[in-house]
Amino acid sequence: MRKRFLSLLLLALPFVANAEKTQINKIWYKLFAETQTVEVTSPTDYSKYEGDITIPGKVTHNGVEYSVTSIGESAFMNSRTLTNISIPNGVTSIGRSAFSYCSSLTNVIIPNSIKSIGIDSFHGCHDSIKINIEDLNVLLNLENPFIVPIPGTDREQPIYFYFKSFRLFLKGKEVENLVIPNNITRIPSYAFHGCMSLKSVTIPNCVTSIGNRVFTNCKGLTSITIPNCVTTISEEAFLGCQNLISVNIPNSVTSIEKDAFKDCFSLTPITIPNSVTSIGESAFYHCI
Repeated sequence: MRKRFLSLLLLALPFVANAEKTQINKIWYKLFAETQTVEVTSPTDYSKYEGDITIPGKVTHNGVEYSVTSIGESAFMNSRTLTNISIPNGVTSIGRSAFSYCSSLTNVIIPNSIKSIGIDSFHGCHDSIKINIEDLNVLLNLENPFIVPIPGTDREQPIYFYFKSFRLFLKGKEVENLVIPNNITRIPSYAFHGCMSLKSVTIPNCVTSIGNRVFTNCKGLTSITIPNCVTTISEEAFLGCQNLISVNIPNSVTSIEKDAFKDCFSLTPITIPNSVTSIGESAFYHCI
């Protein structure tokens, strides 16, 4: 009876086809015949990717055309002489640690089709890597955070993707004065964490929530306009913004969370409106 049950259970499990791995024009792929899609993957030996690489939108193998839809986990990891990478429109995901320790990688073109970027994807890359996008919604609408189980428990925790340090380019032009689009109602956590380009940020009135660590370590940021509909300035939202001079906190704000403006060394005295009923620990630590 036990054997029969196990046999039925195996039959009920979804069938996962083995992906064929092959090299096409110096890039390695996993080919999925059923969907005619491929995932960029790591080389089969100890060799690594190098130089400038443009990933094509489609590849042909044995007369069959495949669409490139993802970059796999650790695909380019430790490719220390990789300098530039162009990702085609149609790729929807970048796997965990995909470009980790690509220490010479200075320029990445990310298409509008990207929906998720894995944890540590660009960990250990160049200190001021250029991230080129065509639409701000790429950063504002990423599926972030990732929910993962806590080992040894039945609980889960959020793990966020973020760049440690980067320079933001929009349609090839470096972004210094950031204007959040009017269709955005919430700025997600870590969206501009470590962005070295920013000097000013304008947030439209439709935004009601600013996530945790959104502008952490934006060291070039000098001014920001917070609209009169934001109710909470979240934890570490402006932590380490060393050149932030002034902030106008609107009457809609009721809470300033822990470390919100910590280490904003240049911040001049600001007026806290009567609407604020809660100020977190070290919210203004190391401010003037």
